Amino acid sequence: MGTLNKIKGEILAQGLAAGLPVKQASREALYRRESPRRAIERAENPNTIQRVAEIEWQRAHEAADLSGIIEVMLRAANAALDLNSAAGFVATRGLLTEAAKLKLRMAEPMPPPPRPPPPIVEPQPSPYDTLSPEEWARQFLPRRHDAAENFD
Repeated sequence: MGTLNKIKGEILAQGLAAGLPVKQASREALYRRESPRRAIERAENPNTIQRVAEIEWQRAHEAADLSGIIEVMLRAANAALDLNSAAGFVATRGLLTEAAKLKLRMAEPMPPPPRPPPPIVEPQPSPYDTLSPEEWARQFLPRRHDAAENFD
């Protein structure tokens, strides 16, 4: 699908894919003066759900190609360790910590490919939609009493 039609919708989807709460993602997308209900409706939009799934899928694929980076970090950590200095030890610790974080990120299972959004179901007409104006008036409008009836 690519990106959503509107820039705000794309920013909202990116925020949701990053794990932000709906209200915060909505604020970051510059939907400032909307009700929380409207923010939830935007987040539950099938196009938004599809785009969030696509972004998560892309991030998972990017995370799968980290093995080369981890190798470089380990070589740099070994080189820093050979310095036998405090700065070398600090650099080694930092590099090994980051390499471990990346390795954990690689170990996470790949999510399934994004599903297409569910079909939009047209709402069924309400029985009140089929009432003629006269039937509706009889059923819902207050009854009128003649003023003469009250005075007899």
